[in-house]
Amino acid sequence: MSEDAYKSGIRKNLNRILRELTDDGKLDFESVPYQNLKAEIEKHDEECTEILCEVLLETASRSGCADRQFVLQLINDYFCTSRLFRDQILNDPKEFIEIMLETDPIRNPLPGSKKENNELKSKSIAFIKNWEKMYARNDARMKCLAVTLRKTKFVDYENGERKIEEERKRRELLEERRRMIVERTLSLYKSKFEEIKEDVEKLKMELETTMEMLVPSFTDDVDIPMDIPSTSSKSFELVIEDLSPLIKVNAENDAIVEAFLGAKTVLIHRVQTMRK
Repeated sequence: MSEDAYKSGIRKNLNRILRELTDDGKLDFESVPYQNLKAEIEKHDEECTEILCEVLLETASRSGCADRQFVLQLINDYFCTSRLFRDQILNDPKEFIEIMLETDPIRNPLPGSKKENNELKSKSIAFIKNWEKMYARNDARMKCLAVTLRKTKFVDYENGERKIEEERKRRELLEERRRMIVERTLSLYKSKFEEIKEDVEKLKMELETTMEMLVPSFTDDVDIPMDIPSTSSKSFELVIEDLSPLIKVNAENDAIVEAFLGAKTVLIHRVQTMRK
């Protein structure tokens, strides 16, 4: 198999792994494509391992921070289980730390939001610190990598993970406060609505009743006998030019008009109160 064909197979399996995540958004280490890549690691073939490492870093460099985190999980898995893969990373860690820790922000900045950047950096630092505990005593390259990260001004290796975690908790606290404010506001509106709902119904009924007393209805169903004998062969048309009622206030209806206007004013006030 040619190198290009082998790389193509690695890429296909890697893309399938990124697509076939578990329900909680994590890699499925029992999936077929993962097992296929793991089989390549277990061959203990230096050339195959080199190509796999190359494809992983290449894929990460072209991906956003979310997918880089998934590639990082694979790199961590292979780093801890394969000496050959570990050699590939430690012999020249420059590309890896640039892609995962943004050690060269001018030439190779991390894509996406600051939140996504910090999450990727936090996980990267956590994995590398674990590697340091496991291998630094017997591997000078691992010790050198840790020293490099402690000295670089672009990575807070000692406190970065803690600071990023504190920032994450701060953001979660802000989101929780926002959620509580929204819930409290909705509860207040609901309580206010329930409070004035009964009043509005009563006012609506009062308006309808007073209006019926002031303006006769011409649309109510009335039993009209259909067998009234016709006394004339002539017909006529009834034209109502204006359907807007014109109410003349007098001593007989003054109290009703006042009741209508009072109910209308109170209803308007209730609606305005609801909108505030």
